[in-house]
Amino acid sequence: MWFLLQLITTCFAYCGTGCLGCFNSSQNSEEICIKCKDNFRQTSLCTECQLFNPYENFSDTNPLILMYNKSCIVTNSTDSVLYWKPLFIEELFFNTPITFNVTKTMTPMLGICHDDDTNNQYRFGKYFHFYFPPSSTKNYINIYVQKNTTEGKVKIELTKTVFDDANRVYEPECFSTTTLAGQTGYSITRTKSTETNFTLFVGMVEAFDCEMTVSMLTADKMLQNIQFEVYNISNFVEQPIHLHLDFSLMSVTDFAACSPQTTPYKSFFFQILGSIPKKSRILMTSSNGETQFLEYVKCVNVTNVYAKCYCVNGTRMRRDLWKMHPETGFVYSPVGTSFEENIFRLFSRNMVMRTEFTMRVICPNNCNEENNGGNCSIQLGKCVCTSEKYGGEDCHELCYYNNTWHIQNINEKCYYGESNCDSYCNCYNGTYILDHYCVSEACYNNIIQENGDLCERGKNHCQSNCNCENGYILKSTKCIPITCGNGKLDHEEEQCDSGASCNVIDCTCYEGFEPDKKRPGSCTRKYHIVLITLVTISCIFLFFVLIITVCLTIIISRKERFILKNVAETTEYPQPTYYYDVSKMTHVMPYTNKYPSNKCNLTFGAKNKTLKIDETVYEVIEITNHTTHPMFIIFHSPNVSKYSVHFCPQTRIISRGKTKQFVLLFTPHCTTQLGGTYFYASMYYGDKAKLIELQKLIFDKNVLDIGDSLQYNDLLSKLNPSYFELMVNTQIENSFRVDYDEVFLSPQKLNTKHSQKIKTIAVYRGTPVVLKSIDLSTLTSKGAEDLKISSDKYYSAIKNLRSPYLLMPNGYFLYEQQIFSMYEVRSLGSADAYFFNPIYKGQFSYLYKLKVMKDIECGLHYLHEFKLLHLNLKLSNVLMNTFSLEFPVVTAQICHFWGRADLRAKAEDNGVFMKNPRCDPPEVYTHIFGNFSDVFSFGILCWEIFYEKRTFEDSKTLFDIKSAVIAGKMPPLDDRIPKDLGNLISRCWEYNYLQRISFKEVHDILTKIFEEKIAVNTENLLKDTTNNEFLEDVKIDKFDFFKKATKQRLLKPFSIEGVFV
Repeated sequence: MWFLLQLITTCFAYCGTGCLGCFNSSQNSEEICIKCKDNFRQTSLCTECQLFNPYENFSDTNPLILMYNKSCIVTNSTDSVLYWKPLFIEELFFNTPITFNVTKTMTPMLGICHDDDTNNQYRFGKYFHFYFPPSSTKNYINIYVQKNTTEGKVKIELTKTVFDDANRVYEPECFSTTTLAGQTGYSITRTKSTETNFTLFVGMVEAFDCEMTVSMLTADKMLQNIQFEVYNISNFVEQPIHLHLDFSLMSVTDFAACSPQTTPYKSFFFQILGSIPKKSRILMTSSNGETQFLEYVKCVNVTNVYAKCYCVNGTRMRRDLWKMHPETGFVYSPVGTSFEENIFRLFSRNMVMRTEFTMRVICPNNCNEENNGGNCSIQLGKCVCTSEKYGGEDCHELCYYNNTWHIQNINEKCYYGESNCDSYCNCYNGTYILDHYCVSEACYNNIIQENGDLCERGKNHCQSNCNCENGYILKSTKCIPITCGNGKLDHEEEQCDSGASCNVIDCTCYEGFEPDKKRPGSCTRKYHIVLITLVTISCIFLFFVLIITVCLTIIISRKERFILKNVAETTEYPQPTYYYDVSKMTHVMPYTNKYPSNKCNLTFGAKNKTLKIDETVYEVIEITNHTTHPMFIIFHSPNVSKYSVHFCPQTRIISRGKTKQFVLLFTPHCTTQLGGTYFYASMYYGDKAKLIELQKLIFDKNVLDIGDSLQYNDLLSKLNPSYFELMVNTQIENSFRVDYDEVFLSPQKLNTKHSQKIKTIAVYRGTPVVLKSIDLSTLTSKGAEDLKISSDKYYSAIKNLRSPYLLMPNGYFLYEQQIFSMYEVRSLGSADAYFFNPIYKGQFSYLYKLKVMKDIECGLHYLHEFKLLHLNLKLSNVLMNTFSLEFPVVTAQICHFWGRADLRAKAEDNGVFMKNPRCDPPEVYTHIFGNFSDVFSFGILCWEIFYEKRTFEDSKTLFDIKSAVIAGKMPPLDDRIPKDLGNLISRCWEYNYLQRISFKEVHDILTKIFEEKIAVNTENLLKDTTNNEFLEDVKIDKFDFFKKATKQRLLKPFSIEGVFV
């Protein structure tokens, strides 16, 4: 119950249809639902139905609950299945409508097109099959749907997938989808001439009792129902049009004209009528970058064609496709100024995209570009004039600039640049011309109000337009020097400035005073007694200020010592738990008379800043007892590992009408979502003896037994219990130390057959990651603590690394004697899966292999520049990004580097890391590490990549490999390997590490080899990549695997069982 109320108060939602107890806050006018009806999810909204377990068949214990008539009901799921199966399918024929009723007893079925809304993937509806005869021109499937109610939405979905019970799928191919919001609607879908068999599903989202009729119409029947939106372009000049477009509601799915793409696109058609100024342009913007744009006009002459597309059925596409950039949009340049039968099409491959679409007319008269007046800026959406000589919306030559007139007749003309004067030197906004200024009616009649924004015309430094001259500002209808108030006498009209007896409005002395020559900036009387009196009063005042300052210093010093003392206390003494039940208490809302705290939001002095990890901050809270009874308050400290919370004191009895201070000490230990977190405090009012009895009863208890519960209820009946919350309103800095509550596990495991390892897939803050763990449970307490300290040092050392050739960890966390680190998923996996796998033998060209080597070298070179080492270099720690050679794409990244030799040494000493004999140089067996160690390992990787096999694969044991390396026996380099690459590898394997080649030399040699290979292979560069078709299929399969593995509905909260199951 406590968790439920915490969630409710965090969300501040509204009461949905499933709400049983709705609480209305009079202060914030917010509705909060305390409890939801049966079959509803217990959320603050009470608008969603309970979810089913997608891993178990539907049954009484795992029912399928859906929304029906605004209630969540247990459906008739006897025939429902967990995979896609078009149940009770019926044949659909042209112009032959089929009517069916939607009732709560019908079997809900899994739809065709899925989105993130898991609740509505099963719907009440009906499946149809139809045969569409082939055509030599265009095929359009026209589906028309009617329902006898305005309630509910209907989804019309098409697929070409054929149901096969032997090869079941959960999500068939979504060919098109359209949502019907009204009583009637249609879906028009373009198909290829070879596509003849389709499956149609018409189903209701959040269903209601209704009757639906589905028809497949021929083109002549469908044309009666099609209407285009029509917009008057003449209105775009003054007021742009803004449209919120939901493509799921768009009814037309067609292939993109003038485009080689064979994928159908969702389309929004509209027509423009009217006219625009000569040589203007239309700026069209879309908030979603997936949008594209096309114009259709009627053919004037079928033979007079141009651009890519030809006239079809009397209609010609006048221009090619335009991509709508989300930041700048697209500028459309019409041929003429009028629009009569122009039809435009906005389309996107994303069938459920939402976007904000805007159209407005810009750049009239082509920005006077013919006279070099200006240019049309797409980013700014207006004309940008070339010099101050030009201005206005169309960059015409200005009538007045540089304080000079550039027109003959200047009568009744205003100064351009002054307020309310346009670029043609005419006044606007209802102002009057006066001495070439545009003035308001009040200024024209010289009727000036006190504290207004106009000066009185005729007074010093007030211009004809009732504005002050440059260098003067307005105060109380007067124009005074702008320097007045800066504490200096720097203007001839200032008698004083910010001194004694000085009028701060106009820097003049008060009546009876004159400038003080001894104290510039002040004014003084002629009588010395006044001066003596002022000095005496000032001394007395300074004496009291001194006393107050000393007292405040003592108080602040004691407060700081108090806080520092309790920082140590929170470390040594975890605070006890006090039992409380909010369902039996009154919730006291902020900003009400009964709210006891002087604050409801906690910032810890870090407003608009982030809190640092492991840095203790504090907040002082004042609690006031507003009642006539003693008050017992308890602050409930959460016992979590992600942060430490300590209230001092935690409990206190406050007398009536009294106010006491409490200090909250807070220390974050990892990066977590802190904003919106609530800390709770419970309050009890009543007899002091009963309050003490209650404190003893609930001390250090999470739950109460039957006897204690009866006593607790009896005490509450004699006391007045309530509670309130304090909300944290700040965030914690980003770091590698993360909160495991934000890590969600996928049930899918990554089985890397080539390395005989199974890896755990998870999602952290929306990013797919792979988990890697170090087990501390078998170590001594000292060994485990040393590894934790070394891990912290490691992540501190790499926090500033930024290189595309390194795959940095997303973070780490400690959970039940395990250190877990996270790395972002690379769908293609590690390099050993390809170069050691016989399936891919011969698929990679020599140039591609060189590119992989070059990327590995770049990553190592970057590490060494930061004085860091890899010390764990092998092909399983090289992740593949792409099979392409397009530049400057990064082909491979290195990961799982130790960074420091002492961290690897500690891991080896504690048995959590075994040496890597295939790639380790001989000196590591005597605990000698350096840049030269990575150079040796890099040579091993180059050999394995070129020959596509492991080194020492004929050795029977790791001990045999170790013995061979220590003895200096390295893998052979035969005639197949190019001489320059073979020489580089040999120099990397120099036995004496002090004579081994440096990484700078490795970089120079490998770069030369790579560039020479490119120079002789430029024409066939992309062909030389590899077997593109084969590897593209591999890439798609791996991307599809991770896409399915990280679907949100499959994810589960982090747990040890979920990792090692």
